[in-house]
Amino acid sequence: GTAGTRSSESVWHVAAIVPAKRDAERLFKGLPSESRAIAIDQTRNLALFPERQPVVDGQLLDLDFERVKGEVFYRLRIDDASFGERSLRVFFYPQPDNKGREKSKRARTIWIIGVAWRKDAYKQHMSVRCRRRVQEIVQQGR
Repeated sequence: GTAGTRSSESVWHVAAIVPAKRDAERLFKGLPSESRAIAIDQTRNLALFPERQPVVDGQLLDLDFERVKGEVFYRLRIDDASFGERSLRVFFYPQPDNKGREKSKRARTIWIIGVAWRKDAYKQHMSVRCRRRVQEIVQQGR
């Protein structure tokens, strides 16, 4: 691709639900603004999901994500020196096409459903919270 463009087609619209935004605000309090910018940039690259190594602005990216075992959502790993000793996990749900609706020209949506530091990301309460948030998205028919 050319500089300033994505060489891969964006397939997904990436959006965060309000509780996930609150999670992020709480985590980034007191950290340099650079930390938040890095997390936002990495999260925006999910628009190219399921590619793990998309080329964006002429640069090869390495998106490190996995499906959470037994769940319909995924966990994106973001490691950066600006986080100090911590590393970030962003939970996301790629909403499948709604077969009942007319095909939209708009990209499908990846919902950011939670954000946590690594030490908290693998705890049971985080999976329960994310599962509940996915259920709310599905029930609201977003």
